[in-house]
Amino acid sequence: MKHIPGILAYSFEFSQMKVRSKDELENLKKIKEFDPVKEAIPNHKKDDKKPPPQVKPICLIMGYMYNIIEKEHL
Repeated sequence: MKHIPGILAYSFEFSQMKVRSKDELENLKKIKEFDPVKEAIPNHKKDDKKPPPQVKPICLIMGYMYNIIEKEHL
Protein backbone atom coordinates (compact mmCIF):
# COMPACT_ATOMS: atom_id res chain seq x y z
CA MET A 1 0.00 0.00 0.00
CA LYS A 2 2.83 2.44 0.78
CA HIS A 3 4.27 1.97 -2.74
CA ILE A 4 1.16 3.22 -4.56
CA PRO A 5 2.01 6.97 -4.30
CA GLY A 6 5.53 6.23 -5.58
CA ILE A 7 4.12 4.30 -8.53
CA LEU A 8 1.72 7.15 -9.30
CA ALA A 9 4.61 9.66 -9.11
CA TYR A 10 6.21 7.95 -12.14
CA SER A 11 3.14 8.63 -14.29
CA PHE A 12 3.51 11.23 -17.03
CA GLU A 13 1.26 13.83 -15.42
CA PHE A 14 2.77 13.59 -11.95
CA SER A 15 6.36 13.37 -13.20
CA GLN A 16 5.92 16.83 -14.78
CA MET A 17 5.05 18.49 -11.45
CA LYS A 18 7.86 20.74 -10.30
CA VAL A 19 8.22 22.98 -7.26
CA ARG A 20 7.55 26.55 -8.38
CA SER A 21 8.29 28.72 -5.33
CA LYS A 22 10.13 28.82 -2.03
CA ASP A 23 6.84 28.85 -0.11
CA GLU A 24 5.73 25.72 -1.90
CA LEU A 25 9.07 24.07 -1.10
CA GLU A 26 8.72 24.91 2.60
CA ASN A 27 5.19 23.48 2.70
CA LEU A 28 6.35 20.27 1.00
CA LYS A 29 9.20 19.95 3.52
CA LYS A 30 6.67 20.15 6.37
CA ILE A 31 4.55 17.45 4.77
CA LYS A 32 7.63 15.32 4.08
CA GLU A 33 8.52 15.27 7.81
CA PHE A 34 5.47 13.09 8.52
CA ASP A 35 6.60 9.45 9.00
CA PRO A 36 4.17 7.76 6.56
CA VAL A 37 5.26 10.23 3.88
CA LYS A 38 8.93 9.43 4.50
CA GLU A 39 8.20 5.73 4.11
CA ALA A 40 6.36 6.29 0.81
CA ILE A 41 9.27 8.09 -0.88
CA PRO A 42 11.31 5.46 -2.75
CA ASN A 43 15.07 5.36 -2.43
CA HIS A 44 16.75 6.11 -5.73
CA LYS A 45 20.10 4.53 -6.54
CA LYS A 46 22.55 6.41 -8.75
CA ASP A 47 22.97 3.43 -11.07
CA ASP A 48 19.21 2.91 -11.37
CA LYS A 49 17.88 3.04 -14.96
CA LYS A 50 14.65 4.78 -13.92
CA PRO A 51 14.63 8.55 -13.42
CA PRO A 52 14.35 9.73 -9.83
CA PRO A 53 10.74 10.10 -8.70
CA GLN A 54 9.26 13.52 -8.14
CA VAL A 55 8.75 14.03 -4.41
CA LYS A 56 6.07 16.72 -4.82
CA PRO A 57 3.28 14.39 -6.05
CA ILE A 58 4.13 11.81 -3.39
CA CYS A 59 3.89 14.47 -0.67
CA LEU A 60 0.61 15.78 -2.04
CA ILE A 61 -0.97 12.33 -2.37
CA MET A 62 0.16 11.19 1.07
CA GLY A 63 -0.76 14.55 2.61
CA TYR A 64 -4.26 14.19 1.22
CA MET A 65 -4.56 10.54 2.29
CA TYR A 66 -3.53 11.30 5.88
CA ASN A 67 -5.35 14.64 6.04
CA ILE A 68 -2.22 16.65 6.88
CA ILE A 69 -2.61 19.26 4.14
CA GLU A 70 -3.88 22.44 5.74
CA LYS A 71 -5.40 25.53 4.12
CA GLU A 72 -2.06 27.33 4.43
CA HIS A 73 -0.44 24.64 2.25
CA LEU A 74 -2.85 25.27 -0.62
